[in-house]
Amino acid sequence: MSFEDIPHLPTAQQVMQSALTRGRKKASSITKRKTDTPLTLARKKERERIIAIYHDIADRLKSLPKQFPDLDTLNEFYRELLANDFSLDEYRQRLSRAQNTPRAIAAIRDSVRGKIEAAQSPQEVKQATKHFIGRTSGAVERIGDDLVWLEDVRRKLRTYPKLKELFTVCIAGFPNVGKTTLLKALTGASAEINEYAFTTKSLNLGYKQIKGRKIQFVDTPGTLNREHMNEIEMQAHLALKYVADVIVYVYDYTESYALSDQHALRAALDEHGKPVIHYLSKQDLIPDEEFARFKEEVGGLTQEELLDAIHAFVRTTRTL
Repeated sequence: MSFEDIPHLPTAQQVMQSALTRGRKKASSITKRKTDTPLTLARKKERERIIAIYHDIADRLKSLPKQFPDLDTLNEFYRELLANDFSLDEYRQRLSRAQNTPRAIAAIRDSVRGKIEAAQSPQEVKQATKHFIGRTSGAVERIGDDLVWLEDVRRKLRTYPKLKELFTVCIAGFPNVGKTTLLKALTGASAEINEYAFTTKSLNLGYKQIKGRKIQFVDTPGTLNREHMNEIEMQAHLALKYVADVIVYVYDYTESYALSDQHALRAALDEHGKPVIHYLSKQDLIPDEEFARFKEEVGGLTQEELLDAIHAFVRTTRTL
C-alpha cells in the first residue's frame, strides 16, 4: 500500500459537524405529502436524519483498518520502523476502538428509532433525535484522542522511504566516503551531495536496469557504529536488515576514518547475513599500486566490476 494514500483523519468535532450537516440536508429533502400529519412528517424527517448521521460517521470510521497498514501483512522493514515510533499494541487498540464506534452508534440509532415511532407529538420526535445526537456525540468524543493519535501515525508513515519490492542493493559505509556519489554514478539518481558528514536526511533511492532486470539501490546514511542511532540511521539499519539482497560496502582511503575503523564497520554488517561486495571510492585519487594492494586485501571492485557482481547475485539471490 502507499502510505501517501491514507486520507487525513478528521477530529471528533469535525466528524460530528459533517454528520450533522448530512443529517440536516437529508431531513430537509423530505417533503410533505397531502396525507402527512405533522407527526407523520416529523417521524419521516427524523428517521432519515438519524440514518444519515449514522452512515456519515460509519463511512469515515469503518474503513480505517483498510486505509491504515495491516500489521499482520506489513513488510518487516515498515513494521519495525512503526514499532520504533509507536506502540503496536496501542496502534491496534486505537484502530479497533475507532472501527467499532459505528456499531455502538447503530445500537443508539435502533433504540431511538423505536422512540420516534412511539412518539405522540412532533416535539417528542425531536426530543428523541436530540437524545440520539447527544449520545452519538459522546461516542465520537470518546475516540477523539484516538483520531488525533492515528493522524500522528498517518503523518509519520508519509515520511517513511518508499521502497519497492525489487531486488535491492544497499550501499553502506562511513559518512562522506562516496556512497551517494556511487549511487548517482550507477543510477543517475538526483540525490544531493554535501562535503561533510551526516548530511543525508533520508534513504536516497535509485533504480537501474541491469541486463533486463530492474534493480533498486538504497544509499544508506553514514553511521559511526554508535549504540544509539538517530531516526535516519535506524532506517538504514532496518533497510540493511530486512530489505537488502546484497550490500555494497564503500571503503575510502582518502578520508579521516582509520582503515581499521572501516574494517570494523564492515565486520558489523555480517550480523545481517547478506552478501557483501567491497568497493573502493575515489579511485582516481589513489595510486595504482595502492588500489592493486586494496583489491588483493579486500577484493575491492571498480564500478564496471561492481555491476557484473550485482548481476551475478540477481540471478542467484531471491527477491523480496
